[in-house]
Amino acid sequence: MERVHIGKGMETLDTDSLGARGLAELTVDPKNSRFKRSGPCLYSADGRELCAFLGEGFFRLPEGAERIGPGAFEGRDGLTEVVFPSTLTEIGPKAFFGSSLRQVEFAGAVRIVIEFDNLAGLNTLAELGVFTGENIDESIERANSTRKPEILSFLMNYKNAETGITETDYEL
Repeated sequence: MERVHIGKGMETLDTDSLGARGLAELTVDPKNSRFKRSGPCLYSADGRELCAFLGEGFFRLPEGAERIGPGAFEGRDGLTEVVFPSTLTEIGPKAFFGSSLRQVEFAGAVRIVIEFDNLAGLNTLAELGVFTGENIDESIERANSTRKPEILSFLMNYKNAETGITETDYEL
């Protein structure tokens, strides 16, 4: 699929169905009350969620954006760096899956909770230093409460490696 038009009546959108890898053009009807297009991005109408990114290279998510939606950067081979705003609080599942992202920057004290359906992209985000302090604990809680043992295991191992905790430090 190379071109997609979001009509005025479209209220929900599964970004996985966009097939962002080959998508060259995305338009939104100006009368649509749920979505808007701005530059290389598709946002929720209020601008709080980045739904899809169609560009490449460097990208700065604007202040006010709170969430990166599921698969928003999926398959973006030319993506190199993303700057997260201080308002960002959540990164959806597979947000960076299959992208070529190599660097992230935080434009302030960002507290991000990251959701994952599976391990896709988790290692890349860990290597980029996205997990810090409180957000690793909240991401661990979310993985535990949603019964995703493989993600919970990965996050716990990552936290243990970063803090120097070993299995012998746990009380049994």
